[in-house]
Amino acid sequence: MKPIHAALYYHLTPAVNIPSIWRHGILPAVSNSIWKVSWYTDPFYLEGAVLHVAKRKDIEEQEIAVCVVRALPGLFARSMRYQFRWTSEVLRPCQYLTVNEARNEANRL
Repeated sequence: MKPIHAALYYHLTPAVNIPSIWRHGILPAVSNSIWKVSWYTDPFYLEGAVLHVAKRKDIEEQEIAVCVVRALPGLFARSMRYQFRWTSEVLRPCQYLTVNEARNEANRL
């Protein structure tokens, strides 16, 4: 049987949200989105996601935190509206990185 490996997904958020994420994890219920889901991207689309979050939240790139989530393929629903995003209604634990640390990690893949 072929082993199944966890894939990397990134959840980008304003860095001011990190203390809450450390305490509670990524909570879709507190999302500002009308869909109450959390949004993720894969390492290949990190740059586009950084630009999107900076513009949408009206913040500088340095104010963005990247939460790295390791999950089995298929645990995320592919967004039909955006090619580079997945959504999840499930709470996910994560590891925190800065944008530059995430870039370095993505480049190693």
